[in-house]
Amino acid sequence: MEDSPTIQRLLNASHALGLGSHSSIKSTSMPMSKSCSESTDLDINAVPSSLAFRYCSAFWIGCGGDSAKPIPTQMLQHRLTSAANSAFVPSCFLPEKATQIQSIVEPTFLSSNRELVTAHQSIVTASFLADNIEGDVAFQTSKWLHRQIQDNQSRLKPGTLLLLAWHRHDPEDCTMRDIFKRFGGLKSRDVRIFPSTHELYHAQEKLGDIRALDQIADCAPSRWSFRPVTCDNTSKCRLGVSGVLKRTHSCGSDHVILHPTASDVSKHLQCLSRRRRMSERRTRQSIGRWFHQEFVEDLVSRGEFRVFVITGEDTSALRKRRGIVMEIIHTLELPDKELVVTVLHHNLAWSRRPQGHNSADLKELEDFALYIFDALRNRPDWSSNYESLEIGVRLDIGISPASIGCRYFVNEITRIYEADFFAEWLAQPGTHICKAVAEAIQEVLMVPPGQD
Repeated sequence: MEDSPTIQRLLNASHALGLGSHSSIKSTSMPMSKSCSESTDLDINAVPSSLAFRYCSAFWIGCGGDSAKPIPTQMLQHRLTSAANSAFVPSCFLPEKATQIQSIVEPTFLSSNRELVTAHQSIVTASFLADNIEGDVAFQTSKWLHRQIQDNQSRLKPGTLLLLAWHRHDPEDCTMRDIFKRFGGLKSRDVRIFPSTHELYHAQEKLGDIRALDQIADCAPSRWSFRPVTCDNTSKCRLGVSGVLKRTHSCGSDHVILHPTASDVSKHLQCLSRRRRMSERRTRQSIGRWFHQEFVEDLVSRGEFRVFVITGEDTSALRKRRGIVMEIIHTLELPDKELVVTVLHHNLAWSRRPQGHNSADLKELEDFALYIFDALRNRPDWSSNYESLEIGVRLDIGISPASIGCRYFVNEITRIYEADFFAEWLAQPGTHICKAVAEAIQEVLMVPPGQD
């Protein structure tokens, strides 16, 4: 395939950047419908009530409690500063503000000493939002929020947006389950949570996203039509082999078995084992449902491209928002679990470009990412299952085997509210994705400046 040399140059560039003297290497220990899911112009341009109403104030809500551990790819570190810089450094890095936030949130979300503040990316994002809307953003915990909504009486004033944040979402967290249940049916004009209950559950199930991507691939140009075969483990096996085992309600590489044993297959795959199959209804009743996919070796040997797409205002675009590729990051986990992280976006001013690389090599990857992004926003279920894409998304993209042309495919749709930003590897201070997400939240969900 003619695209293969371009993809190979891109991979070579990633390896050269990752292993050179100027590298950014850090260590961190179903049968699918043939329908293209097209919707009418009225369907896709109509703004649902959850987005039509704008909010006057917001709370950042830290979820997870004391047991949660900070994840390096989600944290930002900056020296305490005497004055916030709206372009790059938000107010959470001011001594007084850092001390105030630290007195409320868990130390895994923000900690400081006499010189440095280490903050979770969501706090940095909320701080940018607070600076932009003149302070109408407060910081609290899920335990505090749970107290405000007890006995079906909300103590929150109407017009409040709740920005939920966590290190890794825990579906067994009783406090969070109560919160999502409480706000699942709450009228949008009172108080709403972001993300919505419906989208969070849909994303955690994973199989709905896989079906959506399969449907998009059915209608895509041939160079973008590859999809790994997925078996949902509820009926006749679509693969016939174990492939790679995955589980719903999991994050990152948790509950992914690349090379399953016979015991793994017997335990988790009723479609292949001799055990009596569970009914699909019974399987769905339990949290953590196993399924399996075609094994794509290149995801292990070549890694993935993490493409960050954030929306900006554009009156000519769908619902007046257009996706913009802000960063492309290549990640490769080595056999010793070291994570090689390389920033690839051509807008960055690299101090040394790898031999044989030019910025045009990224064009195909950007075009593919935006094609998928636009297709997801054009789906009839966008407002329930992909609402957060009005803000942005991280698409985790792999490459198919050379035997079928080295074609791009989306391995996972990672919602922007739980995507690791890899801020430590970005051009410092590493806050520009946080800032762009804050601006998109303000434009999509908050009352415009100067309006009551």
